[in-house]
Formats: sequence, C-alpha cells, structure tokens
Amino acid sequence: SAAHSLQQTELNSLRQELQITNQHRLHMEATRSSLLTQLADREQSLDQFRHTHERMSKLNRDMSASFSKLQMDYITSTKELERLNGVEERLVWSERRLEEYVDDSDDGGDDGGTEAN
Repeated sequence: SAAHSLQQTELNSLRQELQITNQHRLHMEATRSSLLTQLADREQSLDQFRHTHERMSKLNRDMSASFSKLQMDYITSTKELERLNGVEERLVWSERRLEEYVDDSDDGGDDGGTEAN
C-alpha cells in the first residue's frame, strides 16, 4: 500500500539521517580526543618551558651575583694594589735615602780617619 510505502521511505530517510548524525558524532568525538591530546602535549611543553625558564632565571641571577662579587673583588684588589704601589714607592725612596746616608757616613768616617793621622 501507498501509506506503508511512504512510511518505509520516511523510515529509510530517518535511518540515513541517524547514520549521518552518528558519523558526525564519531568524527566529533575523534576530533575532541585529538584536541585533548594536543592540549595535553602543549601543556606539558608549557610546563617544561616554565621549568626551563625558572632554571635559566635562577642561573642568570646567580651569574649576576657572581659578576657583581667579581667586580667588587676587582675594585678592592685594584685599591689594594694602588695602596701597595704607594708603599713600595715610599720603601724604595727610604732604601735610597738609607743607602745615601750609609754611603755618606762611610765617606765621612774615612775622611775623619785620614785627618787624624
């Protein structure tokens, strides 16, 4: 009958729509699963980046502190070297004065001994 044939056509049409809808649902579930996997991978990469960034930041701070200490040590050593150069100059000057004094007194002693004779 025509009514039964019409119902079969509608039923077949509904089955096809259901099949298409199920295919869409399966595709969307697969896409969702893929997106969740990509998101998890990106979160892991981001966590790794943050960890690396924290380590690099700490290393940078440590190097900066070490550099500052080296600069301070250099400044202190330079000042000490300048001070010691001044001490050395005074020491050399004093040694020369002492040598001149000893030489003068040696000469004066010989002259005095000659005059006495």
